[in-house]
Amino acid sequence: ILTIWTIAILCILQYVNSEKMRAVRDELELSVHQRTSELNKSNTELEKESASVQLHKDIAIAANETKGLKVTLKLCLEKICTHADWPVGHAYLLPDQTSSWLEPAKVWYLEDPSRFDIFRKISEATPFGPGMGLPGRVLVSRKPEWIIDVTKDTNFPRAQLAENIGVKAGFGFPLLIGKQVVGVMEFFSTKATEPDRDMMKVMAEVGIQLGRTVERHWAEADIQNSNERLRKLYQRLEMIREE
Repeated sequence: ILTIWTIAILCILQYVNSEKMRAVRDELELSVHQRTSELNKSNTELEKESASVQLHKDIAIAANETKGLKVTLKLCLEKICTHADWPVGHAYLLPDQTSSWLEPAKVWYLEDPSRFDIFRKISEATPFGPGMGLPGRVLVSRKPEWIIDVTKDTNFPRAQLAENIGVKAGFGFPLLIGKQVVGVMEFFSTKATEPDRDMMKVMAEVGIQLGRTVERHWAEADIQNSNERLRKLYQRLEMIREE
């Protein structure tokens, strides 16, 4: 009987120890899994932040080194589309500082020009006033706007002008001088996509950068116009003196 009890007790102790070891092992595996997930999430966030910082840097360089507003916009469209992995980018601009309508700048990034040819032609023929379409919404709100599926949106006129415009999700952000919207950059995907808040935040900051580029372009244009007026005035004075 003593031997049986001893064996039984030893078996029970062994079982209890095995259960404790299993519990410790399961807890350790769970802890390792959670830690790995946290590290992967941190690495992903770090990579996104690093990519955003690089985008800011690239756009700042493009804005300062390139000549001509449209050249700058085209280069920035390409960089933003590459960053977001979206195939279509386009810019709208105010024709002057007093206008309230956005006109197509006819500056594009198109991953596949033939695929999006219909959408390009429609966009280049469509100006937008306050509240109209995606650019008009951005013009009014002065902040980034996102459309999950433009083909199902009641305020996206371009989708009503062709049976298949080739795009689905769209987002746009303003080019700002202070609180004034002077242009809108818009981007499109071929799939319906939920809003990416992080990307919208980054694009809002990019819009401020590019707004300074538009401001500089307008200032240079004003100087050129003033110089031209002075040149013509000087010519008239010379003609009067000769008479």
